[in-house]
Amino acid sequence: MAKQQRYLRAMALALLFGFVLASLPGHEVRAQERGVVVIANPSVPESVLDRRTLANIFLKKKTTWSNRDTIEIVTLTEGQVQEQFLGQYLDKNPKQYSSHWARLVFTGTGKAPRSFKDERELVSYVASVRGAIGFVGADTDIDGCKRITIEE
Repeated sequence: MAKQQRYLRAMALALLFGFVLASLPGHEVRAQERGVVVIANPSVPESVLDRRTLANIFLKKKTTWSNRDTIEIVTLTEGQVQEQFLGQYLDKNPKQYSSHWARLVFTGTGKAPRSFKDERELVSYVASVRGAIGFVGADTDIDGCKRITIEE
């Protein structure tokens, strides 16, 4: 009986220690990141982009593809995939990205990108619009689109 109590006490202490450790800064318990895939309409001639070019596209600093087609940016409205993409490739959070576009719209130098709540709708749009580029979770079916490789 005493052996069983020591075992239960040790397990409870280990569990408590795990919760304390997980609550420390830098050890957040988060949903597993899905990964992000950049997709484009098959008309887009580029198959590989470097991070800087990708950022320039989504910040409207680059507006045409190498074949002179206009770049049509599409984004997700919200969510983990959007946050991951913006942080990983643009070094921005959603609020900063929204502010960037609000500034472009206000100054008359840009029109906010079309955004979608549903990844399947985004994929369908990218597949059907010449020059379109967007991003989705890595586990999303991208049928009709081409995957763009991002070089570090």
